[in-house]
Order: sequence, then C-alpha cells, then structure tokens
Amino acid sequence: MHFDEIWRIIEGSDPNLLLGWREASGSKELQARRAVLDSKTFEDLVGVCRGIVGQMCSPGYEEIPYHAHWHVDRERTYSRIALDEIPQRPATEEEGSELVPSRLLGLMENANDLSLLAKQDIEKTNLLFFAITFRRRGRRVAFVRKTDPKRALKKGLIQLRFVPKLTTVRNPDLVLEEVVDLIVTNDEVYVLSSQAYEQLLSDVPVAAHEVPIYLASVERELGAGIPLAADSRTALEKVCQSRPSAAKRLRELPNRLQKIQLDSGEKLDAAKLEKIIKRHKPQISLVDGGGLAFGEDGVNDFFDLLEGRWFTDDLGRREKRRALKYNLRP
Repeated sequence: MHFDEIWRIIEGSDPNLLLGWREASGSKELQARRAVLDSKTFEDLVGVCRGIVGQMCSPGYEEIPYHAHWHVDRERTYSRIALDEIPQRPATEEEGSELVPSRLLGLMENANDLSLLAKQDIEKTNLLFFAITFRRRGRRVAFVRKTDPKRALKKGLIQLRFVPKLTTVRNPDLVLEEVVDLIVTNDEVYVLSSQAYEQLLSDVPVAAHEVPIYLASVERELGAGIPLAADSRTALEKVCQSRPSAAKRLRELPNRLQKIQLDSGEKLDAAKLEKIIKRHKPQISLVDGGGLAFGEDGVNDFFDLLEGRWFTDDLGRREKRRALKYNLRP
C-alpha cells in the first residue's frame, strides 16, 4: 500500500482507538479492545497519523531493506515488510487452521469488530500499546505505538479522559504520543522501530526468519581459516530457527567478531580458539583445517566462546564481557 492510499484512507474515514495489553498469565498473548471515542478527538487522532505519513514522504526520509543487521531510525528511515514474508504461528484449537498470523496482525485486521473497553477495565490493566486504526472500502491501516498510554505526561501529547466517552482534556486518563512504531496495512508492515516490531510480534519468530542471512554473515566474518563443519552449521541453524533468543545472538555476532579484531589488533584464527577451547572445555572441538564442530547441545557454548562470556574476555583486550554464562531461552 502506497502512501497516497494510506493518506486517502485516513482522510476518508473516522478513527478507532485500540488499547492493548499482554495477558498476565497463561498464554500471555496480546489482547486489545476499542475505546469509545468522542467525535471531538477525531481530528487530533487523524492529525497524528497525517503527520507521520507526511514525515515519511518528506525529502531525506529513506526506506531501508529488512536484512540481517537492520536498524531503523524513526527520524530518517523505515523498513517495509510484506505480510506474506512475516512468519506465522501455530493456531490454537479455537482458531482452527494450522498456521495463523501474529496476534498483533490479527487484532489490527479485526479492529472494527473488537469489543469495547470500559474505563474501569483500563484502570486495572497494564497497557502495552495503543493503535489508531482506519478502514475504508475494505482497505485498512493501523498506526501502532508500543507504550503504556497511562504513563506520566510529556509535551506534545494528546490527552484523553472518559466523560463518559474519551475526549481531550487537561487532566487525562490516557496520554497518546504523536509517535508510532509500526504502520500495519492490508499488505505490509511499515517498521519505524525494530525493537517494537520484534516485541509486539514476539509470538512469531521474526528474528529467526532471517537466520540464513545471519549465518552467512557470521561465516564471512570467521573467514576460511575457521569454517563451520556441516553438522555444526545445521545444528546452529536449527537452534536459531526455533529459539528467538539464539537468533538475536547470531544476528549480533558479526559485530562482536569485528570488535574482537579492533580490540586485539589481530584477526581471530584457529590457534587462538584452540587455546580457549582447551582452557574452558566447551562442547566444541576443532577438526582438521581449523573448523568448529559441535551439535545442538554445543550451540550455547559456540556463542559463549565467540562472545567471551567466561570469566575473562579471552579474545578482546579492552572489553570485559559478563562473567557468567547464560542459557538460551526457548
């Protein structure tokens, strides 16, 4: 969906305001409800979205591709990801099918059908995000911000209060920032904050989706002198595909390897790794040609080895890593 179509949708329909949270127990999945809006708030909410779209269309604002080491700066860049490229999650019994979109995407798709949220429900709920949504002739767009709108006041915010509908006042119940992290349409997600994207879509492996790219980057940094054995590569890819925490560590590893070379003034080689392996005895071995060999149970040690997460940083000179190892979280 191009910006001109997004513009037509927000100018040609009334906004809805969704308030979302994560369940405190059980599945901990995202939930959202619609707030009852006073029509006096419409122009303010439309103005926020109009300003975001205008900023993204301005000269100097750049789209950058979604790739292994992406980082978006909401003041200058964004990434755009097609919905069919975002991983899906296993469906619950109630949902019926085998795979379904991320819970957040499902909530945005069905925004107009969500139940209404009363003031007393908001007061007892720890909110995680809000979304300003629009729908026009079957086309939809949602502007999502990961923040608790009940938090302390800041300048440049829309302040809303129940009287009994949400309206703008000086002593608000909710505070909406004029900033968004994601724009969700029928076809794609515009990402202005990679952190919010990963956290709000944490029920699908968005980081793991790019594991092959991350792995190729790591192999380039290791170079021909420290190849990964075929079984090691398979084990690393399998673990990172199933564990988002492992995928994130893999994503950051090329930066760590570059830092090692800057700190030590020398390129990492098999001889250095052999000394470290003998000292710490991880579930990793060196094979002929200096290659690293390990199975799935050695993936955590592989990361600890190259991140320097033992008692001292064996690889870099200045940077000291955290002393204790940590386990990968499923």
